[in-house]
Amino acid sequence: MKKTFLTIAVLLGTFSLFLSSCNKDDDPPQTPTYSGTFEVYMDGDKVGGGTTNEVGMVSATLSIAQGEDIGLLVSAVPITVGETLDIDDSNRTVVIDGKNLLLSDGSDEMYFAFDGTITRVSNTKFSFEGNCSALMGTTTHTFSGYMESDVYKGVE
Repeated sequence: MKKTFLTIAVLLGTFSLFLSSCNKDDDPPQTPTYSGTFEVYMDGDKVGGGTTNEVGMVSATLSIAQGEDIGLLVSAVPITVGETLDIDDSNRTVVIDGKNLLLSDGSDEMYFAFDGTITRVSNTKFSFEGNCSALMGTTTHTFSGYMESDVYKGVE
């Protein structure tokens, strides 16, 4: 009887060790996380900026955001460091959206650039400046700023 209990104890211990070592092999590989920094000015006043993990890139379109407070979308960015592209009525633009950017009543706001420039400052940093107006608006506003992240190294 003692041999049976000893055999069962050894088998349970071995099985337990086998299960714990298998779990370590099944852990998914760690995906790197990226963050970015940005600043945005409208009509000369800073409307947003800081560090955030909400960074994205699809082809040559970049985004960065801080929740619902502010978000930037910059499309058709320059490929070469030092290159500057004009914002025009094709696919090169800057979109700024958020809450309490120029309004103070908590409204959602969205501004579209209609002229200006987008410059690739480094492999990771892009700057922009120009003029914009609110969706369906006629009032012109100035804007400027930058966005930077290691994610943007992939723009080529």
